Amino acid sequence: MLDDQVSAGGPVPLANGILSIDAVSDIDILHLLPMAVYVCDMSGTIKTYNQQAVQLWGRRLTGTDDERFWGACRMYHSGSTYLPNTANPIEACLKDGKPRKEMEIALEREDLSRIYVKADIVAVINKNGVQLGVITCMLDITHQKETQLELNRRAIELEDYFENACVGLHWVDANGIIKWANKAELDLLGYTKEEYIGRHISDFHVHREKIVDILTRLKNDEILNQYESELRCKDGSVRTVHISSSVYRDGDRFVHTRCFTVDVTELKKAELALKESERRYRELIESLHTPLYTTDADGRITLYNKAAVDLWGREPEIGKDLWCGSYKILDTQGNILPLDICPMAVCLKEQRPVYNEHIMVVRPDGSIRNVAPYPQPVFDGNGKVTGAVNMLIDITFIKEVENALRESEAKYRSLANSLEEKVNEKTQDLINKTNELRISRDKLKQYLAKLKFQNEELEQFTYAASHDMKEPLRKIRIYNGFIVENPANTLDTKSKEYLTRSIQAAERMKNLIEDLLSYSRITSNDDRYEKVDMDKVIEEIMVIHKDELEQNNLRLKAEGLGSIIGVPFQIRQLMLNLVDNSIKYKHPARDGVVSITIEQVQGSEITEYDGEPQIRYHKISVEDNGIGFDSRYAQKIFEIFQRLNNVTGVKGAGIGLAICKKIVQNHRGFIRGEGKPNEGASFFVYIPVVPSVFPTKI
Repeated sequence: MLDDQVSAGGPVPLANGILSIDAVSDIDILHLLPMAVYVCDMSGTIKTYNQQAVQLWGRRLTGTDDERFWGACRMYHSGSTYLPNTANPIEACLKDGKPRKEMEIALEREDLSRIYVKADIVAVINKNGVQLGVITCMLDITHQKETQLELNRRAIELEDYFENACVGLHWVDANGIIKWANKAELDLLGYTKEEYIGRHISDFHVHREKIVDILTRLKNDEILNQYESELRCKDGSVRTVHISSSVYRDGDRFVHTRCFTVDVTELKKAELALKESERRYRELIESLHTPLYTTDADGRITLYNKAAVDLWGREPEIGKDLWCGSYKILDTQGNILPLDICPMAVCLKEQRPVYNEHIMVVRPDGSIRNVAPYPQPVFDGNGKVTGAVNMLIDITFIKEVENALRESEAKYRSLANSLEEKVNEKTQDLINKTNELRISRDKLKQYLAKLKFQNEELEQFTYAASHDMKEPLRKIRIYNGFIVENPANTLDTKSKEYLTRSIQAAERMKNLIEDLLSYSRITSNDDRYEKVDMDKVIEEIMVIHKDELEQNNLRLKAEGLGSIIGVPFQIRQLMLNLVDNSIKYKHPARDGVVSITIEQVQGSEITEYDGEPQIRYHKISVEDNGIGFDSRYAQKIFEIFQRLNNVTGVKGAGIGLAICKKIVQNHRGFIRGEGKPNEGASFFVYIPVVPSVFPTKI
C-alpha cells in the first residue's frame, strides 16, 4: 500500500503516498489505464511504463541513455519544429517542478512514422517537498489531429475557392450590410475591401427600389435566380449584373445571404444591340418597295412587309399561313400550283435556294400578277435550317413588255440590222479617233521634251546674261568711284552729284540682277531633300544679321523649332528673306521683336488654300511688330517687283517675298501674309511633313 507521507506537488495521479520514485513501478494500476503513462527520475531516466507507452513508442526500452524523457522518440513541436532533449518539457518540469498540461507534441519513432499526442507532465514530490521525478501521461490523438488537419486543409481550399472564384460572391446580413466579398466582386466594381465591406448594399445599387425588393424577397426565404440589377462602380460606370441569392439561417436566425454576382453588361449591350438590329431589320424590310417575307423552318410565315401585302392583295396570318401569303398560285401555263410545291416550299424541303422560277399570283379580286420568287434558306451556326426568306419580284410589266417586243420583233429586225451597220461604222470611227489621239499624245510628249530643253537653255542664258551684265556695272561703279574719290579731280557740285547718283544706280542694278538670278535659281527643280535643323538655320541668320539686329534694337525669338524635310539652301533662303523683311520694315519708334514658331497642323485646317485634308503640314510662323501693311494687299506682296511701303533707306527690288513664294511652291506648300498698319506683319508658311508628298524621291 502507498505511504501517506508523500504528497503531490500538483495534480499527480497515483502520487499520493509514494515513498520513492521506484515505488511507482510496482503499481499494477498503470497497466490498466487507457493512456500511455511512464515515470522518470530526476535524471530523466524512465523507471517504469505501461503497455500503452510501449505501443506509443513502437518498441520496448533497453535502458540506454538515448531513451531518456521520450523513450528514444524524437520530439517535434506542433509537428514541424524539432525539440532536442535540452528543450523538452519533461526536463523543464524536472528543473522547475511546474506541471505542463495538454501539450500537443509530435513523436517520431524508430520507423520514422509520426504520431501526435496530448501530454500531461507533473512532478512527484515527497512530504518533505523534495522532487523525486515526473509522471508523464500521453494520449494518442493522431487520428483526431489528422482529421483536424484535413478539415483545416479543406477549409483553406474552400476559402481559396470562394475568394478566388471567377464569379463575384458576397454576403449581406439581415440589415443589408456587406459582411464579406471575394476578389472577383471587388475587381468587378473596382473597390477595395475597406471601401466595400461594412457598407450598406444599397450604396452600390443604381436603383434603390431593386435592392429593397431583393432584401424583402430574401427575408421571405425566396430564392433569387438571375435577378437583373445595375451596380455602380468606383469609377462612376454602371455594370448590369444577374444576382442569384439565397439566405443562410442558423435555426430561425437570418445569418447572411449567399449572393452570386455575374457581370452581364456586355451581354446586355449585345442583347440591346440585337433588339435594335431586329428593329432596324423590320423597319428596313417594311420600307422596301420590293415584296419580301420570311418563314420558320416549318414554312409558317413569321414576317412580311407592306409591298408583299399589296402584291398578294391580302394580309396573311403570322404563324399560321404556310409557304406564302397568296390566295392562289398558278404556273406559267395557267394551271393551279399547290402551295406545298411552290418555290418557297421547295426551298425549305430541299434546303437550297430556288432561282429562275416564274409563277402567277391570283389575288382575291381575281387580278393576276406575274412574279419571279427568290427564296433562300437560312441556316444557324450548326448548319441547321431555321427558316427562309423570299423576295418577290413583280415582273408583270416585264412580261407585258416581252409580249410587246415579241410581237414587234419582226418589225424591228431590219432596223436592228441597220443599227448594227451604224454601230460598226461608229466603232471604226472611234478606232480612227483613238489612233489620232495616240499620235497627238506622242506629239505632246515631244513638245514637253522640247519645252524642257528650252527651259534649261533659258536658265543657262539667264545665268550667263546676269553674269555678263554684272561685269560692266562693276566697272562703271569702280571708274565713277575713282573719279569721285580722286582729290586731284576738280568737279563742280552738280557733276559730283550726278556721278554719285550713277554709282547708286549701278549698285541698285547689281542688286536687281542678283535678285533676278536668285529668283531664276529658285524656280528650277531640285530633288536634294534633306532633314533641315531649323534651330541651326535661325542661328546662321542671327550671325548674318548680327550688326543690323544690334543697330536697330531688334530681337529675334526662336527656340526648339525642331527639323523639317526640304531643300536645305531653299529653306535657309526662305527664312533669311522673311527675317530680312522684318528688319527692313522695323518700326522706327519702338524696339523690334521677330517671333518664329513651328507647329504641325492637319491639311483640313488650312481653309485659305484648300490643303490636302489627309496630309499634315509644318506651320512656320514669322511675326514682327514693325510698320506692317494693309491686309488688302496680302496677295500682291508676293508678286515680283512689288513693294507696298516706300520707306526711305530700305534696300531691295521687291523680289524677296516672290522668292519665298517660289520656294514654298517648290515644296508643295502655301504661304500667306497678314498685317496691320503701324502694328506689325505676320507670315505663315505651310510645308508638308511627310516627304512622300514631294515631287521627287527623298
